[in-house]
Amino acid sequence: NSEFSPTKAMGLLWLGPSPGTTGVSLGAQAALFRQPRHFGHSRQAHYFSGEASNTVSPVRRHAPGRIWLRWHHKTRSRTMPPSLISDGHVLLEAPPAESEVLSVPTPMWRQILAFALPVSALTLADPLMGLVDALCVGQSCSSLELAALGPNLTIFNLVAYGFIFLPNVATLLTSEAFGSNTGNAESQAEQAIWGCFLVALLAGLAVAALLFCRPQASLRATGAIPELLEPASGYCRLRALAVPGALTSSVLQAGLLGQQEVSTPLKAILASLLVNIVGDLLLVKCFGLGLEGTALATLLGTWVGTLLLLSEGYCRGPVKLKASRGSKAFWRSFAATAAPIAIFAIFNNATFALIQAAATKLDVISCAAHQPVWAIWSVTLMATFPLHQATQVFLPRLLGKGTRESVDLLKLLLKMALLLGLVLGAVNAVLAGVFPGALAQDAALWTRMHSLAVPAFVSIVVAGSVQVLDGVLLAKKSSGFLALCQAINLGIAFVCLRHFLSAGVGLAGIWAVLAAIFMLRLVQDVTRLRSMSRSSLAF
Repeated sequence: NSEFSPTKAMGLLWLGPSPGTTGVSLGAQAALFRQPRHFGHSRQAHYFSGEASNTVSPVRRHAPGRIWLRWHHKTRSRTMPPSLISDGHVLLEAPPAESEVLSVPTPMWRQILAFALPVSALTLADPLMGLVDALCVGQSCSSLELAALGPNLTIFNLVAYGFIFLPNVATLLTSEAFGSNTGNAESQAEQAIWGCFLVALLAGLAVAALLFCRPQASLRATGAIPELLEPASGYCRLRALAVPGALTSSVLQAGLLGQQEVSTPLKAILASLLVNIVGDLLLVKCFGLGLEGTALATLLGTWVGTLLLLSEGYCRGPVKLKASRGSKAFWRSFAATAAPIAIFAIFNNATFALIQAAATKLDVISCAAHQPVWAIWSVTLMATFPLHQATQVFLPRLLGKGTRESVDLLKLLLKMALLLGLVLGAVNAVLAGVFPGALAQDAALWTRMHSLAVPAFVSIVVAGSVQVLDGVLLAKKSSGFLALCQAINLGIAFVCLRHFLSAGVGLAGIWAVLAAIFMLRLVQDVTRLRSMSRSSLAF
């Protein structure tokens, strides 16, 4: 009977031969599948449209040789299209299990991009704030104020990168909670996010108190010359008040990404950047507040983003930010997950801080020339970090499936890293070597900025591959090796920088050390992967 009157029921239209029934002809199937309506990337497969308002959704395999289509009707009674009925036979049965859905696989590169693009919003937030400050000061303030920004960026970049393991842990634990299928995923995710949020809040308050009360002592620890301490202190005090918001917002963003919620983190970072840019234009250019005006704009932008995350992501979302003491088992799991990532991050960021500190020991012109190039370089470096996280997310799922799948994924990631590195390295080289006036208005800085183009390009090109290989080693439980290598690299950088400073090599020599460290890390990672004879990955 061609009349089908479901009462909120679902018909399963069988396509293919089966004993006792007659299926739709191949021609009818082809007619159905020639009408694409929507292409989804969710768990469901392709969606196709039939006639009128009927919609066919995901393909399911019910038994060997049987392919089913779910046929939805928008009304209680709907005449089924004649082209979909053969000999008047329609087979109705209960829907198969959800695990039997046959999904059309999304290409791996699309999956990686779908993950990496929102993660970029998380990782680029703080470097973009520093970049906006550096550009605004470079265009509107004196070279002394621009140089005074250097030790401050050293401090706040160290804080941001030093605690970057917290959002990593938040994403990992939240993803594990929703993938555990225990029935209490929301409560587990809430506990994980609250634990990371509490650590971030306490650490942020402690760092803010130290920097606000002892700004000059903190600035001296970076190796800043005495002439920079006074103009840098005001910026340090104001920017310190943003540290708790910056650390907690990174955790809140990571918790949402672990739930595969992308829109709220993107809204938060855009709102923060907008407030920061508008604040810089008003406070620095219009009101002439100088270096302290940029700190105030960053402070306002950071807290606007944090409040937006709380209100949109955790007051209205399914997972709430609930205070909880947490069990001993949770804190043990938290420490076991966070410790190796934290150790590696500390040594890695200490190397960057050493490079920054060495630049602040040079003369005012060299230090001022270093700051805007370093700000651009920091942003482009962090733009490669999502590939590191994508490696940690996607690779463990393939390690148990055999060597070929793992190697294919690694090759894809390395190709993407090389392409991204070339693009971002070219941005650094063009700005520093061709258009330095876009970074600083003082022509006295341009010659020294020109000398940084080549090492900036080389280091960023290599950095993309290093991020991927570091992610592979972390996924292979080799965080101890990475920590050891970073400790060695830190010692090498210290010796080289000390020698170059005493020899008067200057700013170009410091950046040459930076490029050499990244090349050394690449060699170390490749050597380690080749030596893992029992690894499922092969080079």
